[in-house]
Amino acid sequence: MPKKKGLASTVKKTPKRVKGKGEKALGGRPKGQLSALGGGVGSEVESDNGPYCICRGPDDHRWMICCEKCEDWFHGQCVDLDKDIGETLVERFICPNCTDGRLCVTRYKRMCSLEGCKKPARIYGVKDTSVFCSDEHGHQWWERMVSSLPRKNGSTPSSADTLTQEDFMALLASTLGSVDKTTGTWSLSKHPFIKGPGSDGELKNEDTQNGDVPRYLSEEEELFVHASASDRYTLAEEIVQCKKMLQLLDMANDRHKAAVASGRLTSDICGYDDRLDTVAVQAPFAAFCKTDAGKAIFQSGSSESLRVRRPHHGWYNMLSRTVRAQIKNLTAEAKEKLDEETDVKEAAEERFYRKKAEGNWVEVIDHTGPLDVNAHQPVDPAKRDGDVDVEMG
Repeated sequence: MPKKKGLASTVKKTPKRVKGKGEKALGGRPKGQLSALGGGVGSEVESDNGPYCICRGPDDHRWMICCEKCEDWFHGQCVDLDKDIGETLVERFICPNCTDGRLCVTRYKRMCSLEGCKKPARIYGVKDTSVFCSDEHGHQWWERMVSSLPRKNGSTPSSADTLTQEDFMALLASTLGSVDKTTGTWSLSKHPFIKGPGSDGELKNEDTQNGDVPRYLSEEEELFVHASASDRYTLAEEIVQCKKMLQLLDMANDRHKAAVASGRLTSDICGYDDRLDTVAVQAPFAAFCKTDAGKAIFQSGSSESLRVRRPHHGWYNMLSRTVRAQIKNLTAEAKEKLDEETDVKEAAEERFYRKKAEGNWVEVIDHTGPLDVNAHQPVDPAKRDGDVDVEMG
């Protein structure tokens, strides 16, 4: 009597199957196990005998995951992998037989930063990246962190080096730090006292000199910035001269090619011109450009009166490389000076706003009573021998 289809005595040996997208999405289970979980007709089929996993056992309705390399299936218990972690946090699973301990290893997604949450953080998408799995967990994390800090008005007085809830919230509201848009984390700013775009730190009259010039720089810093700017202007003029040199070389080379093509010169004539002697030398070339011959060349855009010369083969490539190297060096030198100017200005600006944020002052007390003076105003040396007390606030 033939056996009925679907009886428990049916034994089916299935070769190692290729993992599909649907299988991985459902927790990485073989087809037999998925059918058994689905109920109905598929639930009557006995578990697949395999063999699978490092235990070489069957698909016995336990949770399994597929290796990305050998594409074999493994029980989560046999590879010490929890089902929840395997379905949510495993980016790529590599079985113990295929791993090399270095590159070919199991890779996990970053977990949500909220303690106890095993969901992946939102750092794998294009938009709304965050170290938390949801905005709700982000708010919970901040609430827990702030509540763990002591309150300033509590029964126990806080010391000067103890961060309180009020101090922390004031720090977040200040310009001392900002949120990194790429990682979603808050960090201290490299220049916390510099007023950023959109801030209410507009310069007032007391913050400027002559009504418009910021009072950032000291006298020494102003001299340095002005001298550096003058040097950059000179370098820019030299770069313009180098570009004129390249223009003159191109005109001479084009003129030579046209003369050879028309038959006026033979191909063994180099086409070098005495007027190219000043190329790659700044001062002589600048003097040449001011002569009538130099002005005529750049106004007409052509170099006339070629001479028959043979010993200057390769002059165009050699002079062009020399001039381009000069442009590169001059540009690098100008950038270096500009970076130095920027560093000096940023340091002066930060110093300026830091002093304003500190709110320090000098109070001079004499026989007539207290008098508030500017912090930069020196005290009369004649009153430093005991008649004047200086208090720093």
